[in-house]
Amino acid sequence: TKLALMSTNPHFFEAPSSSTGKHHPPEDNGPGGLVRHTIKAIYAAREQAGLYHLDQRQADMTVAAPAPHDTCKNLLKNDKGQYYWGEKTTANHGRVAAEWLESFELNDADAKKQILDAVKNHMGKWSADVYTYETRAYSKEEIEGNMQRIMEALMPQSIITKVVQDADFWASRESFSCFPHLKIAKALEEYFLIQKSNL
Repeated sequence: TKLALMSTNPHFFEAPSSSTGKHHPPEDNGPGGLVRHTIKAIYAAREQAGLYHLDQRQADMTVAAPAPHDTCKNLLKNDKGQYYWGEKTTANHGRVAAEWLESFELNDADAKKQILDAVKNHMGKWSADVYTYETRAYSKEEIEGNMQRIMEALMPQSIITKVVQDADFWASRESFSCFPHLKIAKALEEYFLIQKSNL
């Protein structure tokens, strides 16, 4: 996981958690928000590992999987087959991240399989290959592909995938926010005003 994070596209560390400003708390929608979201997902997965009384190996996998789960969130492929960081979240970023992570070594083949499955299907029922809210006609293959991806994600192959799905969901909720209903800049501004007035 550490090597994968060190090798990821540098935009991952600067990007907001949501390209549209939706589906994530306000403090995660600014620069560095994707990293904050990832840290929350790791924390939530670690807590769930304890809740489900997972053994140490399983607990390690539940922490390893959310770390790179969104590393390919905005990756697009150009005409030459090369990936680049786009402006919008891609529907298939879980699958793309799992394919990218496949190239990294992990001595435990079963653990690698479970981690890749968790990354691939981390969005649960929102897993897709194409977003269907675009105003264009969709091919039969695209629609069937989406249905297949959603069905695969709805039937997790392991407890690791289920924990990561839940952790990603909770990490993106405003109720899991460090500053509910406040933008981080406003919260910091208020904090510093209070500190200044106490001097």
